[in-house]
Amino acid sequence: MDDRSSREDKGYQQPEGFKLMQYRDDATGEVEWIWNSRNAVTPFVVRSRDGLRNMTHVRWNEDAYAPGWVPNVGDRIFVNLTIERAREHRRKYVERNWERVVYGEKMSDRWPTKEAAIEDLARADMESFGLGTPDVVVVDAETRARFAKAAAQRPTR
Repeated sequence: MDDRSSREDKGYQQPEGFKLMQYRDDATGEVEWIWNSRNAVTPFVVRSRDGLRNMTHVRWNEDAYAPGWVPNVGDRIFVNLTIERAREHRRKYVERNWERVVYGEKMSDRWPTKEAAIEDLARADMESFGLGTPDVVVVDAETRARFAKAAAQRPTR
């Protein structure tokens, strides 16, 4: 039985669903395993932990299907983007780019206020993926405990 059919039997349709995946920074050689905690797509590229470089999903054939994974505190994982996090991301973006030309016009010419730009862009981010827009977060103790509880309640075969 191939990996796809076993996922479909459990109601998982996305190839990246619940997988540990390798992301590599070509400039430094750094490799990080990021777990997709959801049954949804993931980006091909993510920012490095320090936010300075891109990391690319590599060695797809080594992705490990792990629906019961319990991430460690400090690990990064994919979760569904929330409107609050979308606003947080877009606030930084708007602050950096308010007077710059982005896509042919200055943001300050397109929106009446920074808050209006933040809200419009955040809402667009929320609608950009059909099964939930991915976000990368660092696991804290509370998040780890939530996944540990869910794993303990999962039936085993």
